[in-house]
Amino acid sequence: MYAHYFATKNEKHLIISETNRPVGKKIIVKSKPEARKIAKEMNIKPWNF
Repeated sequence: MYAHYFATKNEKHLIISETNRPVGKKIIVKSKPEARKIAKEMNIKPWNF
């Protein structure tokens, strides 16, 4: 599984997917370090951060 981090002007989110394509479960996060923490806790490989 892979974790993809995306930041827009209004929100930052982490997408959990089965492949290296960012299609899957979306989780709203506050920052990139928080996204890394969630990925580590879920034992998911960070793909683009």
